[in-house]
Amino acid sequence: LGSPAPPTGQKVFTVVTSNALLGPEMANKFNNLGSSLTRLEGMAARILEQGADSLHNVREGRVEGVARELAVLSSFPRLDFLCFQEVFDRPTALRLARALGGEFPYWVVDVAAHSLATNLCLLGSGLVVASRFPITRAAFTPWRAKRAWHWGLSQGLLLCRVELGQGRVGILGNLHMVAYQGKQPLVRGALDQVQEALDTFRKEQVGEGERLEWEVVAGDWNVDNQSPGDRECAEHEVFRQLRDPGVAEVGREQGWAVGTELRQATLHMPEMREPDSFRDILVDNVR
Repeated sequence: LGSPAPPTGQKVFTVVTSNALLGPEMANKFNNLGSSLTRLEGMAARILEQGADSLHNVREGRVEGVARELAVLSSFPRLDFLCFQEVFDRPTALRLARALGGEFPYWVVDVAAHSLATNLCLLGSGLVVASRFPITRAAFTPWRAKRAWHWGLSQGLLLCRVELGQGRVGILGNLHMVAYQGKQPLVRGALDQVQEALDTFRKEQVGEGERLEWEVVAGDWNVDNQSPGDRECAEHEVFRQLRDPGVAEVGREQGWAVGTELRQATLHMPEMREPDSFRDILVDNVR
């Protein structure tokens, strides 16, 4: 997509991740959502209203003692990378790219490994990455272990090499972890794959004389750091390799971190639909 040249010499970068569920209308209705096209236009409009400055509410790596009022925002700062999950329709993904392409000219869409052994040749991964900076390489790793309806999807990990200028590169990942694993250790196996894929991608895509500025893996992880049932996953080595700023230690979050799980029946309540009122709910410990 045509656009101005990417910024040069930038040192602070902002990534946003969103499970957008822009797919078949049947899936929208099942989840009490409106039309994909209507929601897409609203999402694009909110993103394009972003501020002029990058995210600076956590400075110099200091994450302890940050006030929740600073950590929870009702509008976007200046964004550099967008990571979407559950954008299953290729036409919808391309429509999203057209809506946002003036600000984010580099896109990876329609990601999947289609085969009878992976997804029964049905739905793709739903993963989409958009960037202000050139994306020069991309690799996709589908999850090996699945159960039940997982076999109809090509969920996995998308890794992108991003050119940051002046010999600097970044590795940006976007994933959608398996959900409802039952008694099988599916998530732990997928976390092993994340670590393996990152190590391989780094060795293959970062050349001599290039400086790796950062590795970021965004997405819908479908696990958390506090639930007893997720303890084994929270202790996985990949979370020593990747630092979650909202985690103080295994089983304990930073004071400003907020967990959310919106139920479908509440999605259309007025206080949920307005950014400022929804932010007030997230900041308040009682509400």
